[in-house]
Amino acid sequence: MKKIVTSIQDGIVRRNGLRRRLRFKNDEELASLLTRLIGEGYMFVDQPAGWPPAEVLRDLRSKGLLDLDFKTITWAGPGDERINNCRSKQEHGL
Repeated sequence: MKKIVTSIQDGIVRRNGLRRRLRFKNDEELASLLTRLIGEGYMFVDQPAGWPPAEVLRDLRSKGLLDLDFKTITWAGPGDERINNCRSKQEHGL
């Protein structure tokens, strides 16, 4: 089973296939938690609407709290997943 963060909201990070929710109190705790999950190979749901986990990571980047590569995952249809690499600012020389 792929490791996927499916939602980040109301102080809780949810992952596919796992009942245990990861809690955080502020952006700094969230950035630390997500850094660990990135290191464990988790991908982050991205979608064209709403506030998906991948967008939360981008927001933390814009605040200077996170600067790591991470993978996003979307679906174009049943069984048609798309995995993308979201590169850090350091890698782009920014």
